[in-house]
Amino acid sequence: YDVAVIGGGIAGVSAAYFLTRAGKKVVLLEATHLGTGETGFTTAFLTSSVDPPLSLLRERFGDAHIRQVRAAGEETIRLVEALVAEEALPVGFHRLDALAVGLMPDTVPHLAREAEALRVAGGTPTLLGADEFRALTGVEAAGALRIPLQGAFDVRAFLLSMAERLQRRGGRIFEETRATEIAPDAAVVRVKTPAATVTAETAVLATGTFPAPYTKQNRAFRKMVTYVIALGLTDTGASWRLPDFLYWDVATPFHYMRFVNGAFLIGGEDLPLPEASKAGEKPWSSLEAFAKTFLPDDHWRVTHRWRGQTLETDDALPVAGVPPGGSPRVFLTSGFGGNGMTFGTSAGKVIADLLTGALRPADNPFRFERETLLRKETPRSSGAG
Repeated sequence: YDVAVIGGGIAGVSAAYFLTRAGKKVVLLEATHLGTGETGFTTAFLTSSVDPPLSLLRERFGDAHIRQVRAAGEETIRLVEALVAEEALPVGFHRLDALAVGLMPDTVPHLAREAEALRVAGGTPTLLGADEFRALTGVEAAGALRIPLQGAFDVRAFLLSMAERLQRRGGRIFEETRATEIAPDAAVVRVKTPAATVTAETAVLATGTFPAPYTKQNRAFRKMVTYVIALGLTDTGASWRLPDFLYWDVATPFHYMRFVNGAFLIGGEDLPLPEASKAGEKPWSSLEAFAKTFLPDDHWRVTHRWRGQTLETDDALPVAGVPPGGSPRVFLTSGFGGNGMTFGTSAGKVIADLLTGALRPADNPFRFERETLLRKETPRSSGAG
């Protein structure tokens, strides 16, 4: 093979898809089943906004960095939109605006700072007052920031459709095939599995946290746990009063919300992994309590709940490429934060472009050696301030 991809989530499948599209002979190995890792727990926002407030990223890293962060998201939304059209993917992709909501009066200055940062980054946000937001949504809040033309889709349908397309082009997928060792030498990479050894010119690790001998690269990430509840209306035939936008609030902890197939998803209450192990039922209870204060609809119930894990970098961009001191035959990607579907897709494209020569390593926005990732400042929490 030209390339062996390890990991069948959004990043691995995207990398394999773009590589086969470029004519590479590709094999993808997944330890369980496609999309059953963290990709399976996503709420599938496609957005150029990231979890840390853009205004805080601007303070820490400057105007050029926030332009790069926003551009990475916007380019991915356009990329997905184009793929859906070109490949006729039945994934429910649609454009919709996002609303960053300030529920309390002390969040209004934060919304103004975010609006300014978004404009500097190339966006065209609109600040909404309390009356404008109430007229638009029926929700009581101090104000909001409207961000145009974001996106949403059915991520499982997208992933499986991409997998089917890459197999049409000659790519091979082996599920229930765990890679137990990745051994590069001067000529090839040997990927050992319990059943066989796969030989390829290059390997791509899209496994979330990296296995040995690449575990030191995991130091770049903060491991966070995020919680989600799905709500359904109790009245048969009823419709939600809340209109269809992507929503998130700017509190700490923050919450993010969207509609999926008639259900309303609310996520958030994020915790560092060590704290999450002691949290019990509280994060889900907090999400339900938030729903009661936010939603203008009364007749709903919680139908499902789950949690997922995110890996966050300090500068809110993922990593994709060859790590410092690593074999030039082994490419790694991870660190998508709360933008897994956006940055997982774009990281897969970046990996493919690096391997085909379409992107120079020095121009890679997700390279491990970038200055903003190497800084050792203390992370600042998101939310109003």
